[in-house]
Amino acid sequence: MQKKGITSTEKDIKSQNSPLVKITFLLYNLRQNNISKERNYVFAGSLDGKELAETSRALILHLTDVQATGRKKTTLGDFRIVYNWGNMDPYLLRKGKAEISLKNSAKGVVRIRALDVNGAVLAEIPFRESKGSVIFTADTDQYGAMAYELLRIP
Repeated sequence: MQKKGITSTEKDIKSQNSPLVKITFLLYNLRQNNISKERNYVFAGSLDGKELAETSRALILHLTDVQATGRKKTTLGDFRIVYNWGNMDPYLLRKGKAEISLKNSAKGVVRIRALDVNGAVLAEIPFRESKGSVIFTADTDQYGAMAYELLRIP
């Protein structure tokens, strides 16, 4: 993995078939530049069964670290022991910011929307297009979002 971002190797990850949705993900079409100093992980998946570069609907995950409220741990020698897992209401989300560039040449007007953990839309996200890529900044501190939806509306 490079310092400035992630790119996959020539080895493609094959499509996964599900009764709910066919997801195709090709990480070599995705580039992420870590703006914050914290670790950021990014995933992009096509939701319409097309290749990511041709999709009109994609899910993009920007993950940092999520912990349960009230989680308690201790160290015993060389071991870390969690003795209270806490609960996820509310969950604690580490701040993280990344510029995400997704190659996408599908037809239509682009919209990028921040989603909450249940998939409800939180906000429209500003973006720019350059040389066949859609570029936007994912920031967990702005909306508390870890998921984004890219739409190409004909």
